[in-house]
Amino acid sequence: MLVGPLEGLLSNVEFIIAALPRSRTFWTATYLGWEHDPLYRIPCIDHLKDENFVDTVVGRYYNVFKDLYPKAKWIVILRKPEEVFESIMKKEPSLDLSVVSSFLEMDYKLLQKIPSELLIPFEKYNSLGKQLHEVLGLDFNPDKWKWQCEMNVQVPKLQLVGN
Repeated sequence: MLVGPLEGLLSNVEFIIAALPRSRTFWTATYLGWEHDPLYRIPCIDHLKDENFVDTVVGRYYNVFKDLYPKAKWIVILRKPEEVFESIMKKEPSLDLSVVSSFLEMDYKLLQKIPSELLIPFEKYNSLGKQLHEVLGLDFNPDKWKWQCEMNVQVPKLQLVGN
């Protein structure tokens, strides 16, 4: 249980979506109007906003975040590390990913252990819009979802460990 200056301050976070990079996280955050990868932009944990978010490293810190946001429901998007690696190489072919590949493997294993409200296999993401909306308590508009799924929404610059 969290004690100290943050105790009880972060009560509005209902959902956290965790995934590896290149797993539709930016797309999902854009679609939902949530913050994307806040852990890359804050100097310390007490700068987190009290709102739902999508993040590509939060799975690494699940034990900390379950204490920070004890009522939050977790949604995990699982994409195989080798697919993520391939996607990263297409987007940023000059990156040295020797370290990143080991982080992808480690993070993938950690994501699989998170007790989640919904587990979304990446390859089935487009077909699970209704289930995602149900878990989030949102109305589902299949036409809007289909239209959005056809959009290619990308992070302008990849944010990776050591980058």
